[in-house]
Amino acid sequence: MEVKVTYTKTISRCYGQCPYFDLDGGPGPVMICTHPETIKKFKKSNDLNDAYIISHPKCDNGFPEKCPLIKDK
Repeated sequence: MEVKVTYTKTISRCYGQCPYFDLDGGPGPVMICTHPETIKKFKKSNDLNDAYIISHPKCDNGFPEKCPLIKDK
């Protein structure tokens, strides 16, 4: 069963704060964005670069350039 919820929280950085920040299964592991828009884009293109948008140091004090939460791009 799929449940849709609204998540409201003020965050100042991707790493460790964003509810869509996750780690893949490894080896590594590598940081991955699990936002529905990001996953949809990845499934359509089958290009790993569409899901692996998170990198240091941008995620430590801000957000990746392709972050789907940033609406004024």
